[in-house]
Amino acid sequence: MFVQVYNTGTEYFNQKPGKGISYLQEQGLLADPLEPGEVVTFIRGNPKIDKKVLGEFITKRSNSQLLEAFVK
Repeated sequence: MFVQVYNTGTEYFNQKPGKGISYLQEQGLLADPLEPGEVVTFIRGNPKIDKKVLGEFITKRSNSQLLEAFVK
């Protein structure tokens, strides 16, 4: 079950990052409210994340806390 949810969340993230994160929150794999550190752990530990999508997502002005956590 966990692997299926994780993989589905990854697919959603690669299509639309916000959708993937919301899905993972709904399934209980990410906290609500969202913690930047948890998202970074998901991103860094997931080799299936599309790097281009990731770069576009974390460099958006609205995701500055996520970018800061990612760099640390």
